Amino acid sequence: MTIGHRNRWLDAETRFWLKVDKNGSNGCWIWRANRDKDGYGKFTNNYKTLRAHRFSYELLVEKIPEGMVLDHLCRRTSCVNPEHLQPVSNIENIHRGEGFAAQNRSKTHCINGHEFDKLNTYIRPNGARSCKKCMRIRRGLDPEPALVIERKPKPCPICGKMFLSEAIIKTCSYSCGQTIRHQRGNK
Repeated sequence: MTIGHRNRWLDAETRFWLKVDKNGSNGCWIWRANRDKDGYGKFTNNYKTLRAHRFSYELLVEKIPEGMVLDHLCRRTSCVNPEHLQPVSNIENIHRGEGFAAQNRSKTHCINGHEFDKLNTYIRPNGARSCKKCMRIRRGLDPEPALVIERKPKPCPICGKMFLSEAIIKTCSYSCGQTIRHQRGNK
């Protein structure tokens, strides 16, 4: 069975099924043909390139509702099994994922230990969360100091001795006295 251009005169549905392996693990139907950089299958129909999982869902289930995207419940981007696909909003799809936004959403406390609850959480216009308690402390409006989280000492990459610094630019206080530039957030 060939997958390439020799099948271009077949109807779209026949060409589609020639590129699907229904024997994947966990019931996944794996797209065997061309994929994009993120691993999603690419399928051409009527000179238009589509994502294969979207074609599969619309072929076997229904048209994807306006403003919705398909979430891979199996977390496998090459899967085209419509039982593993669920229409959700884009923001819900991001929150269900494993990226930076999903990791931050799962945090229950700010970096200083204050709980993210309805009273203490400010939602910025871009959707990011901020701790209201920390905002008040920074502005000098809250007399209670921020909770101090004990930070573990880090080894100096030059001399290997352990030292603790809260600054972005850290200087080893031991024999080497080297200055080490760290990215913000890697304390």
